[in-house]
Amino acid sequence: MQSLIHSWRGQSGAARLPQGDRTVLREGSGAEIIAAIRETPRALTFVSVPWSGPERHARQVFRAAVSRLEDMCPELDIRFFILEVDEDEASRHWLASIGLPQFASAGAGSVVWSERNRVISSEITANALGTAGVVARSMSLWQGRSEPSAARDSAHREK
Repeated sequence: MQSLIHSWRGQSGAARLPQGDRTVLREGSGAEIIAAIRETPRALTFVSVPWSGPERHARQVFRAAVSRLEDMCPELDIRFFILEVDEDEASRHWLASIGLPQFASAGAGSVVWSERNRVISSEITANALGTAGVVARSMSLWQGRSEPSAARDSAHREK
């Protein structure tokens, strides 16, 4: 079994983890990655800063959770992001726009679960949950639920 930790650099320079025909994990900062997070039906985003010891441990927790979620339940079709916010005004602005400006300066390795830019859950640090906790919360939020756009389309057709 090939590890999901193998990464490569895309055109934007962002690291990506391959999974079939899609990118499982994108890393970076700026407008391009923020646009991808905003448009993603199911996004699990890790807020990264290079200067924090607790963040480095939380990043390992997040990467392990990504691997476990892809192995256990790829049908959830979650897209994973590591957003590098240090010295990136666009990333800080996005966090403020979703009501989580404190995540930019916390340096704790914060995690945001969102659906098309609507926050459905957050955690100040992945360390508080551990790998199993990040996986469990993701599954409790998304398992057994149809993809957000499909549910909206279905409700719209019924009217």
